[in-house]
Amino acid sequence: MNSPLKAGPRHHSEVLYYFDIVFTIIFTIEIALKILGNADYVFTSIFTLEIILKMTAYGAFLHKGSFCRNYFNILDLLVVSVSLISFGIHMWSSAYSLLFAPSEILSSSPLYSSLCLLALEYSCSR
Repeated sequence: MNSPLKAGPRHHSEVLYYFDIVFTIIFTIEIALKILGNADYVFTSIFTLEIILKMTAYGAFLHKGSFCRNYFNILDLLVVSVSLISFGIHMWSSAYSLLFAPSEILSSSPLYSSLCLLALEYSCSR
């Protein structure tokens, strides 16, 4: 006999099963993206080391078999240079925001404004 009471929990368990699968996929993608974000630093470091070793072994410019006489090596150097520049910009912007974040927070407070006015009055009275 098929009871309507038995159909209810089975339906809910199927919904929860698919709900669980969807969230497992979402969390797996999120973890993969975090790993790939860190992999960028790893691969750039490896390719930078490769360029340094190749330039040391083959020489940079002067003779026929040098590093910069091969177009693929120049392309590799360009890609790694752009990646290193982007890392530098990212690090500079992070350091800049950490350096000036307290002053932006303080400048929005009324206490800071009144302290600035007091300092201005004191410096003008001298």
